[in-house]
Amino acid sequence: MIRLTKLLLLLTALSASAQTTKSLVVLPYFSYSTYANAAQKQSAIISGLYGYYGIGLTHTIEADVNYSRIHYGNNPSRMHDLILRTNHFDIKQADLTLAYTNYRIKNLKLRLGMHTIFTDDPFTDKAAVLWAGVHRFVTNQYHAGIDLYQSFYPNYIPDLQVTQANATFGFYSGNYFRGGQLYFRTRGTYIRLNKEVGYTDTEYASVQQTVSYYKGKIRIAGFFWTGYRVFAVDNDGFAVFNLPERHIGALGSSVTYETSLKSRLTLTLSEGRLKELGIDRVVKYWNLTLAAGYNF
Repeated sequence: MIRLTKLLLLLTALSASAQTTKSLVVLPYFSYSTYANAAQKQSAIISGLYGYYGIGLTHTIEADVNYSRIHYGNNPSRMHDLILRTNHFDIKQADLTLAYTNYRIKNLKLRLGMHTIFTDDPFTDKAAVLWAGVHRFVTNQYHAGIDLYQSFYPNYIPDLQVTQANATFGFYSGNYFRGGQLYFRTRGTYIRLNKEVGYTDTEYASVQQTVSYYKGKIRIAGFFWTGYRVFAVDNDGFAVFNLPERHIGALGSSVTYETSLKSRLTLTLSEGRLKELGIDRVVKYWNLTLAAGYNF
């Protein structure tokens, strides 16, 4: 992990000396989730800051730091369970993500990244995710790529390792200047754990479909995914689900509005389903995320 960090910083320094055109985007965000019918989990909040630094047309550096707090307490539907009546606590967590993308080869995107976790949860504290990806694209036509993620949880007993592969294909339809443009993206995800963590299986698969519409100052997107995910890496490496929960699907939508040539606001709403370890019923959760980006 330390070697990868040094490599990313070295690439930043080298590309900075070779290019003159630079761009910087800063995006603070806030997210709130609430859970229904969970054994103890009630809510979660995440606040963070994402940054994008572009150097010329061939290098980008992305960084994200966030703080999350998950609240556990009595569930009104299970007040008869005495063990839950006195079990109130929060899990606090900090995440740090760093990613580098290279566009030097025409129509090819190469990615490297790392994600680290520091949390009160003793089993997933000091977890780390490393990834690499290669993508082929033609602007306003299509995009196809493969990303490989390796997650390390050294405090699990015995230590847990998770391998994940994402295969993505997307294509554009329509004309942005004449009626707007559509983007359709399909992504398949395969996850393999090096040991069973309570759900019998060690392999999980899912498929996600996203449709985005671009017109003027507005971008509207909708998505859904179905299948199974455990200890998944999402959002191109920037989100890691590090609790032992089996997610079984989600859907949502987002709206982005450009308030000016340099600023934008994004609102995202989603609903998901999961199963907790040792409990058979399905838990539903809802998420609201608000982000405000500014391009310097």
